[in-house]
Amino acid sequence: MRPFLFLDMKNDKPQLQRLVDVNRAGEYLGVAAWTVREMCWRGDLPFCRVGRLVRLDLRDLDAWIDSAKTQVGTP
Repeated sequence: MRPFLFLDMKNDKPQLQRLVDVNRAGEYLGVAAWTVREMCWRGDLPFCRVGRLVRLDLRDLDAWIDSAKTQVGTP
């Protein structure tokens, strides 16, 4: 698992985070936050709710990346 580092604006120290919101998940995957939401609604990405907030596990994002890989020209 690759930890996701982000800069805490209060003390300018990088911190590790396992559960991320849809905006950070979008940054991690290189897509828009709305794309991440749609992927969750379709069931492509597992997510958890913390109250009304949607959070995604970086391990699930890594698993989705691994499953979405394709090879061209494989017999």
